[in-house]
Amino acid sequence: MEGFYEGNFGEVNKGIQSKDVKAFNTAYAAVVADCNNCHKAMGYGFVEVVKQKAPADQGLNYAIKSEPGDVPK
Repeated sequence: MEGFYEGNFGEVNKGIQSKDVKAFNTAYAAVVADCNNCHKAMGYGFVEVVKQKAPADQGLNYAIKSEPGDVPK
């Protein structure tokens, strides 16, 4: 998983850190495609990642202001 987060997901994190929504969306779409291609190649094509239309956890308050650097490393 380290390789995935440093490699494939790295561009998504760059978009987050730079607050570049267009770069984030492009990178996120590429990661979703990579994930789905990998699942198919491994014989798990029935596991398909999709971009959600709403937050996955309705129990979280996504309106609280935060910055990319707020997340501890």
